[in-house]
Parts: sequence; structure tokens; C-alpha cells
Amino acid sequence: MCIYVLNRGANSHPPGGFVDFLNKNIAVHAQGLSHGSSFKPIHVGDDTNIADCGRTHVLWTKDEDRRLVGAWLNNSNDPIHSNYKKNDQYWKEVAAYNSGTSKNRARQLKHIKDLFGRIKKRVAWFCGSWKEANALWASGESDVDLMDKALKLYEEEHKNDGPFMFKHCWDILRKEPKWDAYLERLETLDLKR
Repeated sequence: MCIYVLNRGANSHPPGGFVDFLNKNIAVHAQGLSHGSSFKPIHVGDDTNIADCGRTHVLWTKDEDRRLVGAWLNNSNDPIHSNYKKNDQYWKEVAAYNSGTSKNRARQLKHIKDLFGRIKKRVAWFCGSWKEANALWASGESDVDLMDKALKLYEEEHKNDGPFMFKHCWDILRKEPKWDAYLERLETLDLKR
């Protein structure tokens, strides 16, 4: 949703007050529609209006995902400071992977944390599917067959979340001791529930 700010100062009000201001704008909006104008209302969450607000949504690339996962691993495997950092300091150091990113692709700390949360959640779900596929392994099946079975299991268990899109992250995390420790903590929490 776009919001237009009047440069009248922090405590000023539009002439006639806010209600009058809104009523006039609603009348103008209705008038534009009644004369067959191509004017269209702005809807919250309407992707077609993003450019009108001067904002764009930059999708994450697989390379950016890999760098983020690598930064998470490297930051925690730091032999001097380890992971004895407060949350904000930890994520600022993880976000330092942005330093090699062009300005038009730089991310805010919140976006980095949000994406990594999605990656961790979905990769952990896939690890469960992979484990289940390995338990169902039949003689003569190849790794490709196991992967296909694990992907099918994932999609069956997480229909509402779509297909598994983070295999490139799973390839990095799957043999890392830190990731194994994370999965063990998740299992411990699940057992307590």
C-alpha cells in the first residue's frame, strides 16, 4: 500500500482536518471511476502496485541461499568466538555475507533471518523425508531413486508448502556436525511435546 506524506511538519494537519482530506480524496477516486478512467485502486498485497510505490521484491537466488547457509556455518564454527554471541551480533556477522553483494541485491537483517528460518524449517522437514526414504530403501535402488522417493514423501507430507526448493542448501548442510546437532535438538523438543 502506498502512503503519500505531506511535507507540512511533524505535527501539522491538512486544511480542514483529516476527515475532510479523506472525504475529498474518496470523492476524487469515485469521480475518476465514474468517468471510465483507467484509474485503479491500490489493494494491500496487490503485486501489480509494487512499482508504483518505488519498491521491488528481489527474489533470492540459489547462490545467495548457498552463501547465507555458508555464512551461518562459518560464523558458528569460528574457533575463537564460537557461537557465544548475542542474537543481534550473531546475525549481523552472518549478514556480513552481504558485503560481496551488489547494492541492488543487498538484504536487510530481518529478511536474512526470515529466509534462513524458512531454509532451516524446510531442510529439517526434508531430512525427515530423506531418513524415511532411507528406511524404505530396497536393494538395487540408486541415490537418484532415494532422492526421488524422499522428494515424493516430502511433497505428500507438506502439500500446502509446495515442493522442496532448498536441495542446494541440504547438499551443504547434510554432512555438517552443526546441522546434525540442530536436528538432534529438534528431535529432543519433539519428544518432550
